[in-house]
Amino acid sequence: MTEQSLDRAARHVLQAVMVRAAVAGGDYPAMTGRRLAGQLDLRARAEAAGNPVERADAGDRALCAFLATILSRRGPDVHDYLTGAFGYRPERATGLRHHCGRELLGIELVPHWAPSRPRELYICERCGPAYSLPHGFAPPSRLLVGPTALRVEFNAPLAQRSWFAASRQPIGGHPEHPLLPRALAPGAEALEVRIPTAAGPGLRRFAAALVVDGDYAIFQVPDTI
Repeated sequence: MTEQSLDRAARHVLQAVMVRAAVAGGDYPAMTGRRLAGQLDLRARAEAAGNPVERADAGDRALCAFLATILSRRGPDVHDYLTGAFGYRPERATGLRHHCGRELLGIELVPHWAPSRPRELYICERCGPAYSLPHGFAPPSRLLVGPTALRVEFNAPLAQRSWFAASRQPIGGHPEHPLLPRALAPGAEALEVRIPTAAGPGLRRFAAALVVDGDYAIFQVPDTI
């Protein structure tokens, strides 16, 4: 069993916790969610045993579809599904800036069963939650927000086929309609999505989710700067 296998197993366990919490909260269809959580459990056990599940790409697409739905219903606090599964390290300055020019603060979310592999939550002092990133995944090199599109430029080209989706995010309001997952080829340097012009009532944010190598990143911005 390698350290990489344990890392993959730990991330799938965390994802299964998130999916089950979404089902329990009524934010995701029960039958589909239980099936996805079961698949994540199987992937975790297989990775821990040193026998990774074949066709991992299909699992990545399913996780991406889940995240798109959750972003359209939950709003900016997706990590709250994991309350109790991890601890918070103290907030710290990162020296980085959000697309609006204000400072990004960093908080490590440390899974209880994988303390050496914390997720990283970046908070903009103006915009609120900005990025939720897996261990070792650098923040975007550039984030471009226009009236109708969001472009996320990665810090380094993606090493393998990945999936992304996006949605407006309600904040205490009407659920939105998420965009379907789309594939990114190996070597992709950015993702770009159009921001839908039709939206329900209430304050809105917009977010894109990227699933790469069995883990996920979320990038969030206000609808307007």
